[in-house]
Order: sequence, then structure tokens, then C-alpha cells
Amino acid sequence: MSGDKIKGGNRTSHGYSGEYYYKRGTTFNFKPEFEKEISLLTDILTKPKSRIDNKINNALSLFNLQTSILDGGTRYVLLATCLESLLLDKNDRDYLRWRLAEKSAFLFAQNRKEIYNKVKKTYDKRSSFVHGSGEPICIADLNNMQDIVVSIMRRMVELRNEGFDTMEKIDEYITELKFRE
Repeated sequence: MSGDKIKGGNRTSHGYSGEYYYKRGTTFNFKPEFEKEISLLTDILTKPKSRIDNKINNALSLFNLQTSILDGGTRYVLLATCLESLLLDKNDRDYLRWRLAEKSAFLFAQNRKEIYNKVKKTYDKRSSFVHGSGEPICIADLNNMQDIVVSIMRRMVELRNEGFDTMEKIDEYITELKFRE
């Protein structure tokens, strides 16, 4: 549906988690700059070759699932789980908030302190929701968490394309970055 308007009534499309309904007049535009990214994700989804591919695949499934849920709190928890799925491994059993924040921060070359604090804050919000002791999840919270997850997912795809095929290798890379500075 590259750029064509859907005419007539509502249209139904089938995806991985069911049906999506598009309102009349919705326009779908293909953006050429996403072609390479779409191709890489298609390869990861259809022909996973490594443990990192499996992590990205699981995270994409969780991300897709949360789009089909209306409750903001549940979506937020699924997005936090998506982030955990991307960055945590069997070796990360304790201090999850700290590990998520640290790994997220070191995967980006700039604004590390800002990213570290942002991830800690979002994980605190998730914990407050899960344990029933906090403010409700709002649209801004969801948007913030989605931005974090999408950024981390894109970075994991980049690392995968640079030859990082296990979380152990990515953890070694992060450790090297920490002690290089």
C-alpha cells in the first residue's frame, strides 16, 4: 500500500497479532530510507541466525503484542519487558533497573547520563505500576517508553550487523566502553 489512500469503508488487514482496522482516508506512505531497515528486520524474523536475532525477534513480538492492547499500564509493562528481552540475559538476575539503565546508556555514544536516568525512571514507573503504588500510566509515559525501546532495538540491529551475535559479546563491548572513558 505504498502511498495509496484506502477508499470506501474501513479496511481490515491481518498481521502477526490479529487484525488491524484502518479508517477511511488513512494514507500509508513508503519511505525509502526505511527500506534497508525493513529488509534487515525481515531477515531477522524469517531467518534468525544467532541468539541476538532471537532476542530481537522476541522483542519485536512483544512490541507488536502491546500495540493490540488498549490498557496503557499493560502496554507499558509489555514495553518494559521488551526492553528486558533485548538487553538482559540469563546472567542478569539482580539489579535489573541498574543493568537496563547502564546497558542502554552505553549503547549510545552521546547523552549517556540522560539515557541512564531516563531508563531508570521508566523502570521505576513500571515497578510502581506492577506493585500498585504509583501514578497511572499516561500517553506521554507510553510514548517515552516506546521511543526507548525502538532506539535500543535499532542499536541492537546495528550491533548485530557489526558481528555481535551473542549478548555476551555485547556485554564485553559495553565493559570495554566503560573502562575506555
